[in-house]
Amino acid sequence: GKKNYNPCDYFGGTLKGIEESLGYLQGLGVSVVYLNPVFEAASNHRYNTADYFSIDPVLGSEADFESLCRKADDLDIRIILDGVFSHTGSDSIYFNRDGAYESPGAANSPDSPYYSWYKFKHYPDQYQCWWGFKSLPEINEDEPCWQHFAVTDEDSVIRHWLKAGAQGYRLDVADELPDHVLAMIYAAAKQTKPEAVVIGEVWEDATTKYSYGVKRRYALGGILDSVMNYPLRAAVISFLKGRSDACDLKYFLVDQAANYPGPMYYALTNLLSSHDVERVRTALSARIDPHEMSREQQASFIISDSQNKKGARRQRLAAVLQYSLPGVPCVYYGDERGM
Repeated sequence: GKKNYNPCDYFGGTLKGIEESLGYLQGLGVSVVYLNPVFEAASNHRYNTADYFSIDPVLGSEADFESLCRKADDLDIRIILDGVFSHTGSDSIYFNRDGAYESPGAANSPDSPYYSWYKFKHYPDQYQCWWGFKSLPEINEDEPCWQHFAVTDEDSVIRHWLKAGAQGYRLDVADELPDHVLAMIYAAAKQTKPEAVVIGEVWEDATTKYSYGVKRRYALGGILDSVMNYPLRAAVISFLKGRSDACDLKYFLVDQAANYPGPMYYALTNLLSSHDVERVRTALSARIDPHEMSREQQASFIISDSQNKKGARRQRLAAVLQYSLPGVPCVYYGDERGM
């Protein structure tokens, strides 16, 4: 409800801190760590990328990232990055709406090398942006200059960070990227590192997904290796809270097994929490709908001790399902401690 949303509270986490926690993660049996965006940005979530080739100094340096990847690899743990390519930040070296960078961005001059990346309705203050957020100007992914920079060049964004030690990408808002662009990203990743994984943020069944009037080809090969299995999360929570019964859950699981090709089915990212939804402990403890609560109500909401005990028992059952069903169990940090 606010005119501008500027999340800028920080809690001190760094890449070195993750490196120091690798022993703990290995002890849990973790084999992959997926990081939310680590590139320079003007917010704490960093989905408003300011510079794709700079690690956010709040987190560390590129040398710190390379060190994390090396130490993780020594422990058979792989690091996956969040690839945000549908949009950049308005306060970025590419758009530079607020003049934070010395070089001209698309909003400063039509002669900027980045001008063709964006679609202006009325220059420079009206432009196409992600879901209406003025701080997130949308990229024109069909622009050859952007494709060269982000994907196809020998030192493109995709290739650069794989060479620096990353083992793959989770692609933010994959629905916003056309299939031919996803295929281009997939090809560049595999050419650079054949075992690199490409995971799409897709909230529905990827085999039946339509977006922008087009049947998506996510599960046909050459576009995505896997997707985030949000439907499984919804089905498990619904079952454990008594909103559906065992037959409903069975039919859901049978449908997934029937719909997905084997290679993608066994690679589905089976999550119970993420940065985009309430934690599974909260979801299993209380009857709430975060979307019906104000930010103030969300901030002041506290689970009672009795609710928490019920949620803890349910969370154990959720983990049984998550770890025994086909796919890759994905644990949101802190869930292993019952946050």
